[in-house]
Amino acid sequence: MDKPPPLFNSISEETTPRCAFPQDTSETSIHWNAPAPIAYSVVEMLREPTFNSADELVYALESCLRHLGWLWLVEYLTHTEHDPDVDRILFRFLLEGKRELSVGTWAYLGSLLSHLFHKNKWTLKFPSLAEFSYGDPADEQSPLSQLLRYRNHFAHGSFDTQLSEILLHRSLYWSLLEPMQALWKQSPLVFWDPEASSVREANGHWSLRPDLALPEPKPYELYALRQEQEPLSLAPMFQVRRTKTNETQHHIYSHIHELSPWHLRTFDLRKSSTSARLALFQRNPSIQAHLTTHEQTLQGILPFQNTWNKTTWPKAQREALQPLQRMLLHDLLKRANKRPNVVCVEGYPGSGKTHLLATVEEWAVGFDSIFRYRLTPGHLTQSPTTFLRYVLRKLNPEDEELAHLSHKKLEDLWHQTLEQWEQQEQRVLFALDQFQFAHQPYQDETLSLNDWLSQQRGQATARLSVLLTLRPGYHDPFGYDALRSLPIVDTPLPDTFVTMMEELGWLEQAFPTPETPSRHPEERRLGRALLYLLAKTENSMTSMELRQPLKQLLDRLPQLLPAYMLLTPRISHTLRELRPFLRWSREETTSIHDAYTPFSVSLRQWLLQTLQGEFQ
Repeated sequence: MDKPPPLFNSISEETTPRCAFPQDTSETSIHWNAPAPIAYSVVEMLREPTFNSADELVYALESCLRHLGWLWLVEYLTHTEHDPDVDRILFRFLLEGKRELSVGTWAYLGSLLSHLFHKNKWTLKFPSLAEFSYGDPADEQSPLSQLLRYRNHFAHGSFDTQLSEILLHRSLYWSLLEPMQALWKQSPLVFWDPEASSVREANGHWSLRPDLALPEPKPYELYALRQEQEPLSLAPMFQVRRTKTNETQHHIYSHIHELSPWHLRTFDLRKSSTSARLALFQRNPSIQAHLTTHEQTLQGILPFQNTWNKTTWPKAQREALQPLQRMLLHDLLKRANKRPNVVCVEGYPGSGKTHLLATVEEWAVGFDSIFRYRLTPGHLTQSPTTFLRYVLRKLNPEDEELAHLSHKKLEDLWHQTLEQWEQQEQRVLFALDQFQFAHQPYQDETLSLNDWLSQQRGQATARLSVLLTLRPGYHDPFGYDALRSLPIVDTPLPDTFVTMMEELGWLEQAFPTPETPSRHPEERRLGRALLYLLAKTENSMTSMELRQPLKQLLDRLPQLLPAYMLLTPRISHTLRELRPFLRWSREETTSIHDAYTPFSVSLRQWLLQTLQGEFQ
């Protein structure tokens, strides 16, 4: 008898987790009742020798998450209600992306929509979807989190997979699939087979269903049957294709697929046109207005005027800003040496940065043209292409071609515009609000708006001035000629404080947006603990001074943080990350460390009210 592979050598029956997956793959197996992509991938995994089935398990997980993800999109895009924040995320992935979505993205979208429907108690068209447990995204030990870690570890080149690991993760996968098994037939996926002149199910059996009828069906168009309701068309999210002779349509690991005369496909994001992607959203009238705004943004039509119109400021504070406005105008009108003149204004939330830009046309006299722009995190406004398209669209409002030009062609038009301003001796001002968000490239772009403007500084005309407003503590903008600071205005801004905590990754969100910094739970807890300790004292504190109260906090709450979090370098690093919430200074004669304190009394009070329940 041949010696077993070395893979078995360190595995004992006592330590090997028992595989919960039903092993039957015959024609009567329950696995064939699942939708075809899930059924085929599961049976293929079970028919492969277990010790050699790591890749089949990965493929089964990928097939399942992709199929369920598209079903969740059908649920949402055919629902009568919608969520604007979810719309924005879907527009980003489905309209702006140029590639197929990753497995992690499908898990994220499925989890996002699952929790949205559960939170709002919306009715599901596919009851089986409610049985798939995506788990809490913050729970690293949930079955799906463990499976995704296993998939990422294996997919990134680690082929030394132990048998015990395969069996464990098979068991985890079955724990997700088993609750759905009994519900597959409640909303079967069916299509009209013109060759058989009958309805056929799109499950693993491709069963004929002459007992069912579809109203005016189109050949091979997929429908979901629902109890006491009209069948729901799943086009264009799903399509059934007749397999051509000698055609290989399926994944390298799914040989069973090749035996089927039909193939259930999902929408191909990579190969589809823009109009085809837009059609995905046209079945939900409630999303149309939001989609129209998104389309206008892509064309360079941005509703900044609405923001400027809503900006209000008390008369006394407006008058207090007048001396600063005069200094800024003096800074902006200076002529830099053969390059644009850049002036930066720093201010904490509520200090009047947006008001400065809302009224810039009133106080920035001496400019022939003024362009105001505002950045939003995770939004198209972070893209240099959107910025270019916006500026050129303001100059040429009737030019519809700008919406379709590439970044390279837009840059060519931009340089032509700069030359025209130079020849016509035009003084032009660009005023950009919330520039702290300009350092992160948008989506898959390689260049941030900050980097792109930095490149332009060596190429653009000296007749151009740039005014940037931003919050302290984020990033330093590209080289500036003058820096002014706004005085702190102590105003309660609880909504702004929560938004900042979310944007910077210090709150444990159920669904952080893709642009939210990825922070380990221990790092988040340390950051919140430091904010709480700083809020408790009236005095500024250095990283060295914070070690003792932090140690006392950990003595009282030993499960809060591991001991290594008390190291001064760790505290110093976290304080630098927390700077958007803090004022800092350094007494050169007494300390080599910066001393920190919350930037306002209102913030101090909000931190105490918000965090005391966690640390008392």
